[in-house]
Amino acid sequence: MSKTATQFVSWFRSAAPYIRVHRGKTFVIQFDDELVYSEIFTDLVHDLALLNSLGIHLVLVYGARHSIEAWLAENDQASTYHEGLRLTDTDTMELVKTAAGKLRVEIESKLSMGLGNTPMSNAELRVSSGNYVMARPVGIVEGIDYQFTGEIRSIDRDAIQSKLDRDEIVLIPPLGYSITGEAFNLSAINLATELSIELKDDKLIYLMEGECLQDKDGNFISQLVHSEVQTLIEKGNIEDSVYLRSGVHACQGGVSRVQLIDRHTSGAILQELFTRDGAGTMI
Repeated sequence: MSKTATQFVSWFRSAAPYIRVHRGKTFVIQFDDELVYSEIFTDLVHDLALLNSLGIHLVLVYGARHSIEAWLAENDQASTYHEGLRLTDTDTMELVKTAAGKLRVEIESKLSMGLGNTPMSNAELRVSSGNYVMARPVGIVEGIDYQFTGEIRSIDRDAIQSKLDRDEIVLIPPLGYSITGEAFNLSAINLATELSIELKDDKLIYLMEGECLQDKDGNFISQLVHSEVQTLIEKGNIEDSVYLRSGVHACQGGVSRVQLIDRHTSGAILQELFTRDGAGTMI
């Protein structure tokens, strides 16, 4: 047996326990629109098809921040934030809906690929999206009117679960809907976090825009206990981030594990899930 073949067999055997453990589990995966329009998004789609073929249930939550900001700039409109949330007026909300719709088409079209001699060959993935998330307006906070920026009111867990039980990939846009027929702009990171808690999923995976988590000396951090994160932040050992805070919240809400992965690295999600050393930080 050649050296390459021996290495492959060794790797495949080492991955077998992870394949068995992950089968039938539900993963919520969050990513932003910059990844959708990047050169490595096709690689990610191939990886998602592989995960689906291994019996893993997938809920994909995508953000639209960069698309919204680009279109605001084209229309000479400023992006306005308060406490990390976009202030969404009527005109901006129209851009949010347009961006979310365009991204949905882009993602669904990639997930529909079936080219021969690729990991997507004969995959026949089924993708479901719908009004699974009900929202209400954030309202006026500290004198600031958030207008069409929303917060989650409820999640139709049963509807999502029924799709997952049929091995469909559930695609969730950064939008929520009200009982009066309005749409609200939601934070994709917050949405993914609350979905993972509601679904009682096994893993929440953030494909981060920034580099993987490091300590103050620049050393890579592969694992953290959620109860220790706040103390480490206060001591200056790690840098605070929305991903960290959301990951801790998810763990406190019952999610088993949260993975923070650098979205710039092709194949990182497979490395994180099927190798001992992984490729990101696990909380």
